[in-house]
Amino acid sequence: MANGDIVIKDSGELLVLLLDAVATGSTNNGVWVECPPGFGMGTVVITGPATTTVAGVNVANDLAQPAAATVGIVLTAGVAGTGSFTSLTVLPRWIKATITATGTGTVTAILHARKVT
Repeated sequence: MANGDIVIKDSGELLVLLLDAVATGSTNNGVWVECPPGFGMGTVVITGPATTTVAGVNVANDLAQPAAATVGIVLTAGVAGTGSFTSLTVLPRWIKATITATGTGTVTAILHARKVT
């Protein structure tokens, strides 16, 4: 699969690979993913960064999809060499995961969202 691929989307659950096993030899802007209407809360789990690799979560509420190079709002910046867990009580319109500093490891970032009824 590729960055931004939707793995599951049904009546109550959304699972998106924001970063799919990305090698950390260079930085990666990620891809913007639109959060569908009705999904109101979720989490992003980032695994795999090692040594000096930094991976984080960026968001935007722009009307149109931002350009790939657009940073948006940095929701979590990450800590070198560690994964992270980000809880979202309200989903933004657009979300992406990024690798902002290189090192070693293979980074995977997964958005898991639920519908709010």
